[in-house]
Amino acid sequence: MNMIKALTCEFIGTFFLVAVVVGSGIMGKNLSNGNDGVALLANTIATGSILFVLIKAFSEFSGAHFNPIVSLVLFFSKKLSQKELIFYILCQVIGGFVGVLLIHYVFNLEIIQISSNIRGQERMLVSEIIATFGLIMTILF
Repeated sequence: MNMIKALTCEFIGTFFLVAVVVGSGIMGKNLSNGNDGVALLANTIATGSILFVLIKAFSEFSGAHFNPIVSLVLFFSKKLSQKELIFYILCQVIGGFVGVLLIHYVFNLEIIQISSNIRGQERMLVSEIIATFGLIMTILF
C-alpha cells in the first residue's frame, strides 16, 4: 500500500465525513423549523450516504477507516504498524478539524467555537460505541 496515497485518502475521507455530518446537522437544524425529528432524519441520511460513498471510494487505497478507533482496531489485529497507526490518526484528526472549520465558514458561523450542547451523558457514549462498532463491521466485512 502506498503510504502517501493511504494517508491522503484518510485525510480527504475524514474531512468529507465530518464536513457532511456537521454541515447536514447545521442545515437540518436551520431548515426543520424546530422539528428535531426532521433534522435528525436529514443528518442520518446524509451521514449514511456519504459514508457509503467514501468507503466505496477509498477502501482499496487506505482501508477507509476515517476514525481513530477503527485504525486502533486494525493496529491490534496487526493490519497496521505502529507508525502507520500514528500517521493515520494524525491525518484523521487534522482532516476532521479542517472539515469543521470549513463548514463553520460555509455557514457563516464563528470558525472556532465551544459547543453549548451537553454531550457527556452515558447514553451518548453508548450510541457512539454502537455507531463505531457498526463502522468497524462495515469496513471489516
